[in-house]
Amino acid sequence: VPREVIDNHPHGYFLQVEGDCMDKVYPEGCYILIDPEQRPSNGSIAVVSIDGADYVMRRLYRGANTLVLSPNSNNQEHKDIVFSSDSESTVEFHGTVVWFQASKEMA
Repeated sequence: VPREVIDNHPHGYFLQVEGDCMDKVYPEGCYILIDPEQRPSNGSIAVVSIDGADYVMRRLYRGANTLVLSPNSNNQEHKDIVFSSDSESTVEFHGTVVWFQASKEMA
């Protein structure tokens, strides 16, 4: 990891990508650096859990009364996950993707 990335995200941690929901941006098996202190802005790629389930990674968009978690995938089966302001689901943010590295280049 470049020194300036570590310096700017000292509490960051790595996750390995599983699945193809964001494969146009981050291929399966690569490592993403998550900054748990950086709140995602519109268009950021966020790591969240929904109702306490496993982490999901999606591009985040906030509207006035809606939160959309959108895939960026070659697999057309992946759909937007949409939450309205009256949704009963809980979305917990774990951080924003700030850097990534191909798995074969991690040693």
